[in-house]
Amino acid sequence: MEIILLKSVEKLGSVGEVKDVASGYFRNFLFPRGLAQTATASGIAKAEQLRVRMQKQIAEERDA
Repeated sequence: MEIILLKSVEKLGSVGEVKDVASGYFRNFLFPRGLAQTATASGIAKAEQLRVRMQKQIAEERDA
């Protein structure tokens, strides 16, 4: 099952990444804790925007 990470999860990935996980892991652990959502076309687009925004923020912090 493809999911989008809403928060960083140790040993899985960081915010905005699209990952393939077992449906039980998503249903019983990630989703109830608000760590991920299912990967839909609109969700993937939002995740890409979030990832770009975070990269810009990190770049600005490095320059400051």
